[in-house]
Amino acid sequence: MMNTQYFVLLAAIGICCLSPAALRTALSQEMELPEVVVYDFPDSSIAGREATSSITIIDREEIEQSGASDVYELISGRVPGVFIDQRGIFNYGIGPGSSGTVSIRGLGGTPNDQVLVLIDGQPTKMGIFGHPIPDAYPLQDVERVEVLRGSHSLHYGDLAMGGVINIITRRLRTEDGISTRLLAGGGEYHSYQAGIQQAGKVGDFSYSASILRRETDGHRPNSAFRGWNANLKAGYHISENWQMVFNGWGADFSVEDPGPVSAPHTDDTRDVIRAGGGVTVYNTFDSTHGAFTAYGQRGKHDFTGYDGWKSHDRTIGLTGYQSFETIDDNVLEIGGDIQDSGGDGENVDIDQDFGRFYETQGGIYLDDQHILWDLLTLQAGVRLDMVEHSTAQWLPRFGARYQLTGSTVLHGQVSRGYRAPTIRDLYLYPPSSLDLDPEEAWSSELGIRQSFGSFISIDLTGYYIDAENLIVYMPPRAENTGGLVNKGIELSSVITPCDWFEMLISYTYLDQNHRIEGLAPNVLNWINRVIWREYSLQSTTSLVDDLHFNDRNEDYCVTDLKLSYALKETAVFTFKINNIFDEDYDMVEGYPMPGRWLWGEVSVSF
Repeated sequence: MMNTQYFVLLAAIGICCLSPAALRTALSQEMELPEVVVYDFPDSSIAGREATSSITIIDREEIEQSGASDVYELISGRVPGVFIDQRGIFNYGIGPGSSGTVSIRGLGGTPNDQVLVLIDGQPTKMGIFGHPIPDAYPLQDVERVEVLRGSHSLHYGDLAMGGVINIITRRLRTEDGISTRLLAGGGEYHSYQAGIQQAGKVGDFSYSASILRRETDGHRPNSAFRGWNANLKAGYHISENWQMVFNGWGADFSVEDPGPVSAPHTDDTRDVIRAGGGVTVYNTFDSTHGAFTAYGQRGKHDFTGYDGWKSHDRTIGLTGYQSFETIDDNVLEIGGDIQDSGGDGENVDIDQDFGRFYETQGGIYLDDQHILWDLLTLQAGVRLDMVEHSTAQWLPRFGARYQLTGSTVLHGQVSRGYRAPTIRDLYLYPPSSLDLDPEEAWSSELGIRQSFGSFISIDLTGYYIDAENLIVYMPPRAENTGGLVNKGIELSSVITPCDWFEMLISYTYLDQNHRIEGLAPNVLNWINRVIWREYSLQSTTSLVDDLHFNDRNEDYCVTDLKLSYALKETAVFTFKINNIFDEDYDMVEGYPMPGRWLWGEVSVSF
């Protein structure tokens, strides 16, 4: 266990050394209720519908400054309350031994089925196990990322028990013409990425498309990654009040699992092909607006190099909402969704077919926001959710936001979230059981947002989560025997003492009545950024105290350094030293992270 005085000293040094520019953007977003950015085409932002929630928004400017290669790497150091493990370069992996588990306020699940990941507002998950696909979320075609912390099943239903990550793809052009961006980068361990992104508009039709190739041999033997990612987005103005947007994405990758150092794997290759898409119709009138989406996705997983597992899964669904502003200072939202997901699996090594299973679920909800005296925002709603093999679930939420002064905001919320048993929980190989009840959690929070002029802004939130009926695998069956209480503190701050320097800080304290492997009670992240003319110098540091493993705990402090040079508005050259102090540490037990390694890239726009 790291000495407490040492931890506090490092935290103090980090706070004193932070860079103001990066923090200014993030803190301004944390300090005030985020406004939905209105483009020529609407997008899938959820910020405007979450007036009283703890939400962090990371925009395109911060994405480009970050030096991160994927969504998980981006948010893990910038959003308090969020912890995401890694095991190597590019390669999060999938299945047993993988990383990329997202924990929000201590809720994540194994597999990672307590946090919902959306692409343009559409759920993305493996239809059998219910978890997201970390290697399918590179940043090349991402405009913004929105992270909701705490239970948010009111709007999003199943899987949103811990929180929601909404990935918004690139905005569509508002002016006729074509723009193109080329990206190429490379580093140690034969690692490289190359991609192209293009956007265009002709009359009422707009599009954005990208393709990205990433490869690495990995820093350990048998830890290679090879993958393609593609995105397509197109919009059409039907009329002044109606717009239609199509989005599609695909991922085709092969990952090697090197295994723990105590029992390394020599031939463990896992191949994944996934694709999804949807069509959203937006409407906007004087006193009402809404969106309705039809979506689907399919996946093929082949782990025959590991344990003989092969599967096919698919998810299809409809979701929609309509907001009404018929009374002054009041917005009533009515919405709902229905989804059918599942698939089939087999073990080719032992010639066993586990069968084909699907599950239908859906819900309807009412959510009302009312503003009193231009100072107090009240939000209350309830959802009725229904899932096969489970009783109907009532999911309420109550929240408030009060503008105490011009620079002080108080906010609080109480909500109930849940996670329905997945196809794997109900049907597949033991342990499984049709008698399982949904997991559930009551989540409450209270916070303050305070700004001191344009120099510093602070967001401090305390939370309490009481989860019950957690599904635990106890061969030969699965049972609802688990429960936990998580409580903690989240702090985010942006410090901008001058135009050329900024610092962004996020700190998380997590207290669990039952410690979960892969989580730490203290996590401090800070970013220092200096911007001078065409140059940008950024340091990113993560300090983790008492990361819990099965038979030990681990402390580590890792710093990355990035230097960028912008050639007018045409090209950006970046050089990055990862883990500059060559720290020896694990984020997944038995999978040591890379030591110091170098990376460089260039992007050209025209």
